[in-house]
Amino acid sequence: MPIHVGLYPSAYLFGLAVMVGTMLLASFFPARRAAHLSIVEALTHV
Repeated sequence: MPIHVGLYPSAYLFGLAVMVGTMLLASFFPARRAAHLSIVEALTHV
């Protein structure tokens, strides 16, 4: 009995959009916080 697998381009696009949105949010907030620090203080966190 063969298994029918459906490919839904809209589901792939939705997943891609969610992934990109999560990536942007995860990188935006730490970068925004780091932008308000002085260079010396930011380097102490490395």
